[in-house]
Amino acid sequence: MRFYRGIQDKSGGIKVALEGLYTKGNTLFYRLVLRNASTLPFELEAVRFATRDRQQARRTATQEVQLHPCYAWGTRDAVVAPGEAKVLLFALERFPLDRGESESSSSSSATGSGT
Repeated sequence: MRFYRGIQDKSGGIKVALEGLYTKGNTLFYRLVLRNASTLPFELEAVRFATRDRQQARRTATQEVQLHPCYAWGTRDAVVAPGEAKVLLFALERFPLDRGESESSSSSSATGSGT
């Protein structure tokens, strides 16, 4: 297993890290790991993928395009207990990134939201 350094986010004791990025045919597979370092259980409510402009020119709008996974594993009734980790797997169709765009994902919980 390979860890992708720098592709992670931590907010409120919840850490999300990309631990695998695989491709097969026209499908990209993302293996994400949620780690709960807080004292409360984290209830995963939604996960969202999008592409957005990296930089915003002065006084111009930024564009964000929503991406919909064709398969999601580990998200049904996903509760991460304090001190534990949960693996999530998502499959998305391959998509082009224009110069100046980046891909992002975010998750939200019933008790709060994080990225």
